[in-house]
Amino acid sequence: MKIAFDADMALNKNLLLLNFPCRSDVFRSWEARLSSLYSRSKAPERPAQGLPWFRDFPHVECRRAAATAKLSQPSVKPGGAVTCFDVPDGVTAAGLNVSEFSALVTFIYPGNTNTVLAYWDLEGQSVTYHRADAPAAPVQRSAEEHLCLLLKPSGLSVVLFCVTQDELLNRLMIFGTAGTVDSLCHLNAWGRCSIPIHALQAGLKNHQLDTVDFFLKSKENILSPASGFVLPVSTQSHLRNVQALCPALDLLCSAIHDTHTEAQSQQFCDQLLSITLTFLNTQTKVLLTSTHELDVNLQECVQILDGYISDLRRYMKKFPWPHASVSLSAAVSITDTHQDWPSLSDEEVVQHAILSRRIPHAQAFLRRRGCVECSLEDIRKTGLRRTFTCLTHRDLQQGSWDAAVLWSYLTSLHDGVRASAWVCSSIATDVPRWPALEPHVINHSSRCGQYLRDQILDLLARQDLFVQSEMEDFQQLLWRLGQAGGVMHHGNDPPVPQEFHQRFVLHCLENSLQYLLYCYLEHYRLTPGNCPLLTDRNLFESFPWFEMMILMGAVCGVSEPERVFGASLTAAQVLLPGSQASISSMLLEGHSLLALSTIMFRPGGMDQAVREGERGQDPLSRVDPQLLRMALSAYPKLRAALFPQSGPRCDVSLYHLLQALHPLDPSRLFGWQSANATGEASSEPPHFSSSQLVSKLAVVESLDFLYYLSHGRPAFAYGVFLTQHLLDCSIISNCCISASICFILPELFQSMKIIFSSFRFINSSSTDQCVCFCVLIRSSYEAALEWALPVQFCHLHALPLSPAFPQDCARDGQWLNFLLFVQLHNYPLQQVRSLAASFSPALQSHISLAFQDLHPTSSHQAVEDQGSVARTLPRDESPEPPRELFQVLLESQEKPSPWRFLLSEAVRQRSPALSVLAGCHQAAELLQCLCVWILASVGDDVTQEATAHIQESPAHHVWNLHDLSVLWKTLLCRSKIRPLIRGFQLFQRVRVLISLKKRKCVKYYFMHVSVFLAGVSADLHAGSSVVLSSDVLPVQWVESQASALLLTLLKQSRTQYELRRLLQLLVDMERLLKSNGPDFRKLSQLSQVLSDTPVPLSAHLLDQYSSAGLQDECRTIMQQLQDLGLFTQARTVAQLAELPIDCLIIKEQKRQWERQETRLAFWRRCHEQLKTDRVQPEAASQFFLTQAEVRLSEPLGSGSELVHLQERCLLLGLAGHWLSLHDPPLPVWRLAALEERQWQSRIRWLLLHTALERQSLFAPSALSHDSFQSLLQEFSFSRTAALDEPAHLSVAGLPAAEDDCLLSADERKALAALVAQLLDEGGVSEASRVCRYFRLFHRDVWLVLKCRGLASGELQPELHSPDGETRRSLPSCEPFHLKVLLSQQVDRYKRAQAFISVQGLQPDAVARLVSTAVLEGLLASAQEGETGERLMYGPADGRDTFLQLAKLCGDPNLVGTKLMDSIPTVPRSELSCTVEILILAHDCFSLTCNMEGIVRVLQAARHLSHTHLAHGDGYGLLVRLLTGIGRYNEMTYVFDLLHQNHRFEMLLRKKVESFILNSLLDYIKRCLPGDSEKHNMVALCFSMRREIGENHEAAARTQLKIIESQPWGEKTLQNYLKNALVKVLTLLKDAAESYSKDSCVRLAVKCVKLAKLVTLQLHFVNQGQEQRVINLRPADLQSTIVSLPRCYQAFVLAEAYDYSPDWAELLYQKVLLRADFSYLEEFKRHRALSAGLFEDISKKMSHHKTPASCSQNLKKLLSHCEDVYTHYKLAYEHKFLDVANMLLQDSKTNSFLKDRLGT
Repeated sequence: MKIAFDADMALNKNLLLLNFPCRSDVFRSWEARLSSLYSRSKAPERPAQGLPWFRDFPHVECRRAAATAKLSQPSVKPGGAVTCFDVPDGVTAAGLNVSEFSALVTFIYPGNTNTVLAYWDLEGQSVTYHRADAPAAPVQRSAEEHLCLLLKPSGLSVVLFCVTQDELLNRLMIFGTAGTVDSLCHLNAWGRCSIPIHALQAGLKNHQLDTVDFFLKSKENILSPASGFVLPVSTQSHLRNVQALCPALDLLCSAIHDTHTEAQSQQFCDQLLSITLTFLNTQTKVLLTSTHELDVNLQECVQILDGYISDLRRYMKKFPWPHASVSLSAAVSITDTHQDWPSLSDEEVVQHAILSRRIPHAQAFLRRRGCVECSLEDIRKTGLRRTFTCLTHRDLQQGSWDAAVLWSYLTSLHDGVRASAWVCSSIATDVPRWPALEPHVINHSSRCGQYLRDQILDLLARQDLFVQSEMEDFQQLLWRLGQAGGVMHHGNDPPVPQEFHQRFVLHCLENSLQYLLYCYLEHYRLTPGNCPLLTDRNLFESFPWFEMMILMGAVCGVSEPERVFGASLTAAQVLLPGSQASISSMLLEGHSLLALSTIMFRPGGMDQAVREGERGQDPLSRVDPQLLRMALSAYPKLRAALFPQSGPRCDVSLYHLLQALHPLDPSRLFGWQSANATGEASSEPPHFSSSQLVSKLAVVESLDFLYYLSHGRPAFAYGVFLTQHLLDCSIISNCCISASICFILPELFQSMKIIFSSFRFINSSSTDQCVCFCVLIRSSYEAALEWALPVQFCHLHALPLSPAFPQDCARDGQWLNFLLFVQLHNYPLQQVRSLAASFSPALQSHISLAFQDLHPTSSHQAVEDQGSVARTLPRDESPEPPRELFQVLLESQEKPSPWRFLLSEAVRQRSPALSVLAGCHQAAELLQCLCVWILASVGDDVTQEATAHIQESPAHHVWNLHDLSVLWKTLLCRSKIRPLIRGFQLFQRVRVLISLKKRKCVKYYFMHVSVFLAGVSADLHAGSSVVLSSDVLPVQWVESQASALLLTLLKQSRTQYELRRLLQLLVDMERLLKSNGPDFRKLSQLSQVLSDTPVPLSAHLLDQYSSAGLQDECRTIMQQLQDLGLFTQARTVAQLAELPIDCLIIKEQKRQWERQETRLAFWRRCHEQLKTDRVQPEAASQFFLTQAEVRLSEPLGSGSELVHLQERCLLLGLAGHWLSLHDPPLPVWRLAALEERQWQSRIRWLLLHTALERQSLFAPSALSHDSFQSLLQEFSFSRTAALDEPAHLSVAGLPAAEDDCLLSADERKALAALVAQLLDEGGVSEASRVCRYFRLFHRDVWLVLKCRGLASGELQPELHSPDGETRRSLPSCEPFHLKVLLSQQVDRYKRAQAFISVQGLQPDAVARLVSTAVLEGLLASAQEGETGERLMYGPADGRDTFLQLAKLCGDPNLVGTKLMDSIPTVPRSELSCTVEILILAHDCFSLTCNMEGIVRVLQAARHLSHTHLAHGDGYGLLVRLLTGIGRYNEMTYVFDLLHQNHRFEMLLRKKVESFILNSLLDYIKRCLPGDSEKHNMVALCFSMRREIGENHEAAARTQLKIIESQPWGEKTLQNYLKNALVKVLTLLKDAAESYSKDSCVRLAVKCVKLAKLVTLQLHFVNQGQEQRVINLRPADLQSTIVSLPRCYQAFVLAEAYDYSPDWAELLYQKVLLRADFSYLEEFKRHRALSAGLFEDISKKMSHHKTPASCSQNLKKLLSHCEDVYTHYKLAYEHKFLDVANMLLQDSKTNSFLKDRLGT
């Protein structure tokens, strides 16, 4: 067959050849046919010289190849190419694949029996054929892939030409996977090919282990002959094969070396090392096993392979090899060979092999020598012996492999002492005792904890040595330097020489540590001259303050003005970051004063700056005079001085310049200065009391008496009231005076605060009602005048005074009129109090308090006991009626010493106020006033005690310091603190004791005491150097009284707690007390020791303190503590008092042995030691048996006998345990005898314990029951298999009557209780043996054995038991019954139900049994280890098993209730059991729809969750509780707890059921509406791809809204805008991906369109353009599209906004107006040019005035119109006659146009 490829061949022939139908009725003309072919071709037209030769082929393959072919030099010459194919007759061409360099034709034969593939190489003009050896049908997979596929009976095959098998496999290895290559070789039955080394290199680079494995497998037979090969193989070929393999092995070793230190490549390195070592060991084994003798070639092969093995072995884990820097030359050279080994001993051979890393050689050598110790373990032992010998001879260099091994050993033992000594000796100048230690050894070989590692690294850091890991981590390096003394303690050299200055400066700059950086530069004296980093302009631009710091540092101590000028400019740069730092910029920014100060330091100063002006050379110092003059307009004086006007020039002083600064005006302020010549200022400095200023500027206001009342100044209020309101009164009546006295005197002298509080309260509530005298007529002053006559009438006739007017005043709240009236008419006190009850509650309380001191008899009471009965006069005073206060005051003025008279009256009348008035006299002695104040303020009993030492009358006594001391001590002893506080407040001028004034009840408030003591200490400390302001209290007296106060506080402590607290406060106050004071420090320590003990600190020690007394007291305390067993506290007391502790130690050791826990632990240690020493069982048993007999013979009391009985039971159990271990086994009767003796002791113990319980409320303390039971159970006879004989489980031989028992009645009862306990625990066999030992008839045991026989089939059912036992069994055997039935048969639940029915068990009993069994199962599963017995229920049994158990009782509610009741018995540590109980109880209640039970479970679950699970690691239990109960809506608090503790993801694990989804989503929507991360987490867990996409899309659109809110186009926001756009793009990509995974195609396409728009915006931003395409309004879309430079950008915008732009307008703007025809070409690739589009463009041109060039552009545009009629029409309309004529004359278009124009 001949095929010609010629462009000039007839088209029909080509179409026929390519099976293209060609009929005459398809096309009417040749032109129409061409037009149809042209329209069907979508590939754009290319220049003819660049198109491939097969461009005109109509087949889709040819067209696609033509469209995508590279425009290279074609292989076919112009004119085509022709060839002939040698194919059988009858075949037809079925397929054609064409490229620029080849053509592939598929020929088929009918029935596909002879299929031929012809490959035509167009370059070489050769044809290659592939003839199918079997029927084959060509297969075309898709139009895009040109694979030559043949379908044969054996399968699908692909045919490849011009490629060899190795080339194909190599390409697959590089671009595919080794697994693909291996599969391909297997399918085609090819042998494994040889992979090139570059493929291996690529596989290693990409971490492709399958490639490495395939490579090594292809080389695994290089040293072994092929199967069936008989001829001998030369060893030279083996050597060549191994040498050829070396480059690949070097590549593998290099890859292992490069990746073993990378954390992320550790797994790859380990696997690569394993594969490589396996290959090398296999090849070595092949060489060593292939022949008996190794020739030279094979020995070299082994050496090569062994060298690689030795190099790779150091990368193995836990293989200690020396560091590369360690030299082993002292021991043996690594290059030593094994040729010298025959002359060495075995140990020397091993030593040389270890040091030269040739252990495998040594093994082979020793094996040939016949040495039996040639295994690796033997060599290791020999090496250790040699190492020990070297270490014994102090040969460290040869005794340990290297320093790393020794360091690893020391640090693994945490031997900090020797490790630190080694580190310190590494820098010693003398010969070190240790090997050299490098930091890298410490870094890589430390096996200690972090604490010791930090200590070692701190030692290194103090020696200026650091490990490499910390050198790379600068933060860690700084922390280490901080531990070693800081970064600035090394003098002039940095702590780390490797660019530390540079790294530290950059660290300070990045973290804005300005002050630290300044100190650092100053410390090391770093300048731009010695530190190049300080001249980096990039740093100055990034951190302007850094440059300012450098230049400021250069200014310090330097007098050059140029440096000051530069520093000022940098400071201006920091101040004005937006502009260049220059003088002109300072002036422009308004910083005129800064500019002036900078000009002062410029070269030439101010004068040269003004003179040069803008002609200055330096732009930074250049000054525009006009700009400077304008900037100084705010300072006219300064401007006039710098720029003087024409005329005489006058001097300007500083005051003239200050005068221009607002608001300072020196003309008014500095008149007293002689240099101030500015004007009218006064010569006197201004002050606030200046009459001139007051008259001009002060605000003058007249203050009413209400103002003084509200400010607590009643005297001024009284004066103002008289002045303002009574000026018009010519006569001031006695009524006004009495009212005034009533109004003011009580406030002045006794009740100032109380009365004033009433005034202030009334004033604040209603000022007008307080002072107005005529608010209401019935309570006015005029009404009082009217009521005066009736009251006088009552006085005259001794009648009760009329209460009418006072009641009216009280009801109206007129308290002032009330007071005036009752005082004027002398109402009795009781009547006044009853009348005051008519006031409002607030006024009533204030009035009642005020009238306490307004009794007509002026009866004064004590300060702290106001309201009590009147006090009696002192013992020697004559009774006199009390006098009025004013009367006493007036009388005192007539006395020669008024203040002494006032003091006497104060004592007589018990009036402390008189002592205060006496103290107001200048001649008064404050000490006497203070004593009288205190005496007048206390009761009679205190007065008599305090004045007992006075022989004369207290009213005439001259008081002194001794009297004050007596008063002080008396009041302190009686706890009368308040009079002392107020007295010292009034009369004491120093503040030593005034600090008591706010410390009420000092002895109960220790904080107040501490503050008081601190004040006392400070005052007394300053007392020696500060002269007191009065002669009242000397410092010595204050010290002594302070001591008395402190001792009184101690003695009055009611509890040991108060005493301890006070002693703590007094520890530092010893110096306040004299030499005879107690040692507060020791007393405080002693009190602290006794704080947690019942032993008190004796008060006798505080009264009479001495060193001997302290020792006696401590000796008594020691004895009491020893009796209580508190030996630690007793030892501390002995040390405190310096007492001997010999007896204490002896008694403590004796008490330790008496402790039963100690003895228990002793017997256990005995048992362990005997087991360790492998003592014979007979001897060990006899030892414990002897000790048990000793315990029995000791005479003890009942309490101690209990303990010894328990101990004897344990010893007998240990004896039986050891006896059971005897081999051969001993007779059983010996074990049974020991068991019987143990039970005798147990019976005796129970009897004694019961008797003691009857005698006392509390049982005696014996061994810890839990510890004893655990030990007894561990060595119980029930664990002895020899005693468990089948006969014991039979009823035969069991005692049948109670009379046969060998025990007494009490013993029989005790044994029965113990046996019942055994049955409850499941010990049936032991219970049966015990009954037989003592001939005890126990009904439960009999019934259990009977049931066991019935269940096992050994006994037949009987109607009644032999002794008439009823069906109802005792409670103790119920568990065993059900255990037996539930542990045997498959239908156990049915049998259990039948048993319950037969036995007549009640539902409550069954429920209790089931709940107990469930609880046991849960507790057993929570504990480690397995139980020895089968459980009725376990958590692994599942919910259905439990429900079957619960249904046995008939009412599952009972089981649920029992389970809930058992929760308090569960240990708190077993929270998982509690959770499971709640879940099971909920299942029970849910089974019967018991809402009350469900609510109870939910309440308990909430309590458990909040109280226990949420405060520890119980989050897994929280999830289990939630999912187990399954009521998500009622348990949303679990969601809250998990969310608050950051454990929300635990709800999303695979084990959690998927139906929680709705609850999770509802919770997130309600409670976490803004947490998109949680929503995405849930959505991802449950594969909610659409919701994830919606979240991502919403986040992207939110980010776009944020971008929209920012100002567009600002340079400062460019980086932010880029980052934000990248974030939006990422979110949109993720959203589209999520949508597509959920088949949401429409939403995915929408996100893709928006992502394209964001990409376009990001492109504009990266190009620095301000074009905006995102966040556009619909009205701006058309204008934005027109403004875009490229056509594809317009389409991106239109798709993103789903907008159809005016394409005609777009082309009109781009093509016609701008002549951008490349835009048109790009438009044609995306959209067809329709006829209507051209017409719209034409209309736009007609409606607008366009330039002349637009016509030519339109003519060119019309050439692209394929519609001939539209082309002609528009050309004619726009006068393009040449174009119209051309169309009419063209043979292709003229006929059509004529027909169209004719119609």
